[in-house]
Amino acid sequence: MKLADYRKISLSLVKDLPDKTRTVLERRFGFGYAEPETLESIGKIFGLTRERVRQIEAAGLKKTAELAKEKYGNIFQSFRNYLNKNSDVKKEELLVSDFSSPESKNYFLFLLALGEEFQRFNENNRFYAFWGAGSSSANLAKKAVDQAIEKLEKSKKPFSLADFGAIPESYLEITKRIVNFEGKYGLREWPEVNPRFVKDKTYLVLRKAGKPLHFMEVTSLIGTLDAPGSIHKKVNPQTVHNELIKDQRFVLVGRGTYALKEWGYFEGTVKDVVFAVLTEAQQPLPKSEIVKRALAQRQVKANTIALSLQDGKVFVRDSGGNYSLKGKLV
Repeated sequence: MKLADYRKISLSLVKDLPDKTRTVLERRFGFGYAEPETLESIGKIFGLTRERVRQIEAAGLKKTAELAKEKYGNIFQSFRNYLNKNSDVKKEELLVSDFSSPESKNYFLFLLALGEEFQRFNENNRFYAFWGAGSSSANLAKKAVDQAIEKLEKSKKPFSLADFGAIPESYLEITKRIVNFEGKYGLREWPEVNPRFVKDKTYLVLRKAGKPLHFMEVTSLIGTLDAPGSIHKKVNPQTVHNELIKDQRFVLVGRGTYALKEWGYFEGTVKDVVFAVLTEAQQPLPKSEIVKRALAQRQVKANTIALSLQDGKVFVRDSGGNYSLKGKLV
């Protein structure tokens, strides 16, 4: 079915209705208008009560639905098959994008409203507007969503879809509380899946890269970060650099280059890194091994590491050429 057909089909279904009924439906569903109109606003045009407009709309939909079922049963079968594949529930925004163009959106929703087996559930503070195959499907989805939220609250970390068990993805899409970022689902207030600040976006860029990055590269990648509700505003490199300096999640490993502390990087100067290497080893090490381990932590020259070992107040070299911490000779 071509997308443009929805307009043609919808107009053909209402063309033989009484003028007032046709106009009410056209205005209610936004045929040729910027936005669908309310019962109250339409009532003012005709000098009718809100309830009377509702009655005219209901009668018009009933009559049009009978004709639509007779002439375009294949269209409704395609809607039915789609919902069935999505566990009988689908977020309206995604449903529309899969079936329609922006220009034919209102005509598509009009046709969907004619199907007696399809029901629209309005947006509220917990859920986005969505469509379902009846109230039972919606109730099942809402119950599953509550269970998913409870799991996330207990885990305090994002889940993959498989981590939720048998909960369909279409259920998770309708809730405002859960967001999906790069295949990971978490609660909207979590910066791991819904970053609002530069420091959190910086963290996600590094985590996605999986390797140390220069702050200029981090700045560039923040602009491509596809986080939920993300507005790609231009970020100042100095702002990113300041966050990398202040936030303890990040470790400077080279000139302007940072890594995540959670990757096992030691904080501090090169000398601090050498100190940490020997502390972790719990035994004397040859210079070559110290340099090797320190280079895994810092993007510096080997001579810089070797130079730090010359601090006799901190490091001691034994007769075998191995180094240890002063006062901790083995």
